[in-house]
Amino acid sequence: MQFRSRRLQALLGVPLHEATYKHFADLLHSEDAREAEDLDYKATYAGPTMSDSIAVDVATFANHRGGVIVLGIDDTNGIPSADPGIDLTDAFEREIHTAVAARAPANKGLLKWPVRYNSQKFWMTETQIAAAYRRRFSAAADSAARVAEVESAVVLRVLEGGGDWRTPRPVLTVSLAPETPGQFSIAEDEVRHFKEGLARDAFIVGRSSPFFTPGSGVGRGHLYAAGHLQGRVTWAEFHTDGAGSMILPLSFFPPQGGQTAVVMDSQVTLYILSALRLLALHATERAGATGTAVVTARILPDVLSYETKVPRLIEAITAQQTIGDPPQTYGRRRRDTQTATESGEYTGREPARDAHGDAVIFLDDLAGDGQPLAAAVGQLTGALLQCYGLPECRQIRPDGTLVLRAWESHADAGQAWAEQLDIPVED
Repeated sequence: MQFRSRRLQALLGVPLHEATYKHFADLLHSEDAREAEDLDYKATYAGPTMSDSIAVDVATFANHRGGVIVLGIDDTNGIPSADPGIDLTDAFEREIHTAVAARAPANKGLLKWPVRYNSQKFWMTETQIAAAYRRRFSAAADSAARVAEVESAVVLRVLEGGGDWRTPRPVLTVSLAPETPGQFSIAEDEVRHFKEGLARDAFIVGRSSPFFTPGSGVGRGHLYAAGHLQGRVTWAEFHTDGAGSMILPLSFFPPQGGQTAVVMDSQVTLYILSALRLLALHATERAGATGTAVVTARILPDVLSYETKVPRLIEAITAQQTIGDPPQTYGRRRRDTQTATESGEYTGREPARDAHGDAVIFLDDLAGDGQPLAAAVGQLTGALLQCYGLPECRQIRPDGTLVLRAWESHADAGQAWAEQLDIPVED
């Protein structure tokens, strides 16, 4: 799987596969370009231990989530400070290839393996290696359950800390769990990069200003971020194995003499696109997950209608139903949702109480931010909309072509995204 890093791409100003030595040399003395979990500088490799050093350094990144080793640049306390360059002779390149392909690094004869931690090398013990394999393969066997777990976690969080949810409003959840999980360490540098990235992230395709509030942080085994839409909290959690989930409130037409809230399918498609991009980048770039992922999307008429067997979540729903002084019982009205155009014309053929769709998609397609991502969004959104009796997503063809007329007020955002990434469109 190709290594990607939005942080390094923003730093260099070009995609990583287009970066040259000059791009890195232009960053001399920049604090932003200091060594990190995904970046290391080496003035040269030389001497009798050269092959061992090369093998260890490459394995250190490979055993984590990937990264870039820049040859010919020296550093001072991790900050690039000189660019003496390096002579990449055929013999030297063969030495690198041989070291990487033929050597398995060990530490003083013990069963220990190197992994990147912040900007340093850390030697995993045999026990830590065994634990990492156990986490990886036990999670791979049950990624569907993992998706349900992370989805429940974001619903719980908005109920426990996201304000008063007694006023019904439809919500969308989007969740992802890699079938071959990754792993990242929650450390100071990682949290700092996470917060810096969020401070610039517009999140929703077509939005120009940052979306997330400054209140991002660390939870048990995950990072979290919050924003606001339609006067409600939007919550996202990014777990150390690469799984993640988001909950977003939806705009809707209030029920007219019935129990059905009408949501706009163009907004649903836009939000699924935006959420999948963010979750996939976390899984691939931060956690280093590979292969396929189980992705799900769900529309609920009201967050309090979320059906669960998790005791703590049941307690949170009950607490919201009886909030007030004196407590006022809020009945769990079993309302439905229906899909429509922005003018209110129904697109769905039947209402749904708990509309949900799922798909298994290659992470490379989700993280690529182009036509394969658009096709994946169309696949997941189509599976969701089948709950309303619709055969497919109106906004995206199965091959990833955008149907701009169906994006309605979001057509300009769709057009700009398509032009930027060379995605075909229909008017």
